[in-house]
Amino acid sequence: MSDRNYSLGPGIVKEIEDQIYISLIDSNSLLKIDAQTGIVNYIDFFKNEKRGYQLHFQIVNYKNKLLFVPWNAENMAIYDLDNNELRYVLINNDGKSGRFIAGIQNGKYMYMMLENAKEIVQFDMDTEKVVYKYKIGDLYEEDTIPWLVRPVKTDKYIWNISGSKNKTWKFDFTNHQYVIIDNLFDYEIQLIAGCIGDDSIWVIADNDIVYQLSTECEYINQYNISGIISQIYSDNEKMAICAFLDDMLIVIFHNIQCLIKIPVIDDTLEVDKYQYQKFNNATFLVESDQIVVMENDEIIIIDDKGERKFVLSIPKDFLVNVMDKNKYCLSENSRCGINLNNYIEYICNKNDSLSNITAHNKLVGQIISDTILGE
Repeated sequence: MSDRNYSLGPGIVKEIEDQIYISLIDSNSLLKIDAQTGIVNYIDFFKNEKRGYQLHFQIVNYKNKLLFVPWNAENMAIYDLDNNELRYVLINNDGKSGRFIAGIQNGKYMYMMLENAKEIVQFDMDTEKVVYKYKIGDLYEEDTIPWLVRPVKTDKYIWNISGSKNKTWKFDFTNHQYVIIDNLFDYEIQLIAGCIGDDSIWVIADNDIVYQLSTECEYINQYNISGIISQIYSDNEKMAICAFLDDMLIVIFHNIQCLIKIPVIDDTLEVDKYQYQKFNNATFLVESDQIVVMENDEIIIIDDKGERKFVLSIPKDFLVNVMDKNKYCLSENSRCGINLNNYIEYICNKNDSLSNITAHNKLVGQIISDTILGE
């Protein structure tokens, strides 16, 4: 790292050709990290947004662009990789944030599912326009946010899987119809994570059972992983996410900073061959084809290429660039009693002549710096 150990406050991540793009969770900022050198570059802030925290839930790569699925954002942000430009498409005309928990790609379309699972928005990624909003209406009622098990995509469907009776449904890409699946499980269970891989859907319940389902959501098998859990987990509340990569079911318990790898051999989960890795202060970012672990000044990428690790390197002018491009949201701070430009120089430790500034005003500077960098 450089002289100051900045925390990037990661939000969502996508790696494209050895470049890692991050929409920061704690501030309105888009960063790019060179996966070869670890050098962090500030690209820009997301314009026309009233909020600054966790603007997006997912990044979808399509052709020469990145599409940012809105969470607290009102707009779909689109980053043009060829021209290095951001543009925006308004998703909600009512001024409310997006609140989508998934952006699922099928051909040139992206299907975004609302957090309450009651609506799917079809978005044309070529024309960059909303095509239609499909409402599930009275067929289905979800009282709580179903994001513990994010929707999974098969060849024909989007599946929203629930352990509650009459709560599982599939959305057909061909006729754009919802079909309710009654009583997927024999009894109600609380699912905590799910993913798709190796021609199976894998869901994990809070009773420490991994259920293996077909891509038609038919029961195949179940596996008891309580022996693994008891070795590493003492908290009653399990908070997990999972992914299937390189013939491995990878389960992450982020509240205890643990990553478990369980191999799948001949379509069978080999529970007794598991491996696990502990972390101290990590953030885990999971996509269907990639896991990114950010801990202090290190990034670990796990995908079909294996596992890669590199160290972040933040240039000394990083904060200057952040401040310069975000100055629209900053004004001269009356509590500082100095010109904004000089104040920025002071925050960046580039103007020693301001050393007599009061301790209170130094604190103000730290607040601004921390807010932008998520430190």
